[in-house]
Amino acid sequence: MKKFIVFADKEMIMNENQNTEWKESWRDEYLKWICGFANATGGKIYIGMNDNGKVVGVADADKLLEDIPNKVRDVLGIIVDVNLLEENGLKYVEIDVPPYSNPINYKGQYHYRSGSTKQELKGAALNRFILQRTGRHWDEFPVEWAGIEELSTSALDRFRKEAARSGRVDEDVLKDTTENLLHDLRLIDTQANRPTRAALLLFHSDPERLVTGAYIKIGFFRDDKGNLEFQDEVHGSLMEQVDKAMDLIKTKYLIYHISYEGISRRETPQFPVEAVYGLHNWPGIAVGEMSVMPGPVMAGTCVFEINVRGHGCHAAMPHQGTDSLVACSQLVLALQTVVSRKLHPCDAAVVSVTQIHGGEALNVIPDDAVLRGTIRTFKPEIQDQVEAAIERLCAGVAATYGAAIKASYDRRYPPTVNSAAETELCRQAAGAVFGETQVRRDDIPSMAAEDFAYMLQVKPGCYVWLGNGPGTGGCSLHNPHYDFNDEILPLGISYWVKLVETVLKP
Repeated sequence: MKKFIVFADKEMIMNENQNTEWKESWRDEYLKWICGFANATGGKIYIGMNDNGKVVGVADADKLLEDIPNKVRDVLGIIVDVNLLEENGLKYVEIDVPPYSNPINYKGQYHYRSGSTKQELKGAALNRFILQRTGRHWDEFPVEWAGIEELSTSALDRFRKEAARSGRVDEDVLKDTTENLLHDLRLIDTQANRPTRAALLLFHSDPERLVTGAYIKIGFFRDDKGNLEFQDEVHGSLMEQVDKAMDLIKTKYLIYHISYEGISRRETPQFPVEAVYGLHNWPGIAVGEMSVMPGPVMAGTCVFEINVRGHGCHAAMPHQGTDSLVACSQLVLALQTVVSRKLHPCDAAVVSVTQIHGGEALNVIPDDAVLRGTIRTFKPEIQDQVEAAIERLCAGVAATYGAAIKASYDRRYPPTVNSAAETELCRQAAGAVFGETQVRRDDIPSMAAEDFAYMLQVKPGCYVWLGNGPGTGGCSLHNPHYDFNDEILPLGISYWVKLVETVLKP
């Protein structure tokens, strides 16, 4: 189909504006302009017109009529109308781009038509644009041209090992197929069945090929005037980048001064660590508030496993065996008395049974059964008391039912305990940023655990909670429905800046 535009006095009755762009010839980079129109209010691009709006024609107009729709579809994932036009025997091409309600990206970049210019959306502007269009976050979006098969097997294996060690992901989930694991972690877009940007950052061996700027740059500045001494770039999956970056910082960027005390050599880092500080966003605390507390703020965690060995038999003849499942059931009930009857009422602890495994057949009482669960305490000595109480219960139940029972413990994260002096500095910084009335000082500590506790065992410091909002409707931490509140980003940054100023002030 051919369409014609009427001219008056050889001047076209339109100007290059919000919805119109003129180009003398086609270049593939103009896909960015199409992306910009699609993300704005739509528009038209004319190929074969100069900057003055005069038709100059294109020699390959017929070929462009076929090529452009395919390129737009393959790269941008959208459909546009491409029409062949003619004026004074000169052929040119009209690309009619409709507006799209969902964000459109060009190779991971988001472009937007504003006035007569095209702008690439970055940072906060990009976040606002995506949230306005979808209510979703940048890392949730799928990459249409990437597949699960492209993810690094070694990166996935490492994740499985690290997640199993931390205990934050269910073992059955970690043992599942890669596709099901990604679905459970919400790293696959269910509609497109494609990995999300987060999945590619975490598990792709070369995420930069699919997500622009997905690497770490480290620089060492000679002075405060911005004179760069040397720099490095770190590539690979996100976990690899972190490891490589930390290794570079330790081996190349941190300078150690060597001195001697007698015959003993001492190495003093250029930037010695005197204290450590941490921050966690916290649903349930209002935006604009921060919780800063001395002493224990998060619990230590321990995983326990109790193996029960009885004597299997036919379920119809239970008198011929020793029922391991009955002994297990008794233990589950008995364990509920550890905290309520064996600890001082002022000592907080949690003992929760989270798994029971035993048997496969419906008509057989199994030989073995196993209980697993978690113990949470704020004091190592209370952990000792809990384990001793469990041992006594196991011995009593074993004697009662004639079973063999053995308990084992894996102490993982220690309690997170803030030091008084550093907590006061954090209170001052938080008060300056949020206002004194917005600093919470008497919140109840959490029975959740935090690996920042390891740092606090080595150096004094303080771990604070930054309000993320109500957290209603199940939007709590470590929850599939959790929603990070982008509004708190500038608040957290302001706090860190003020804390540095507070700690380093003369």
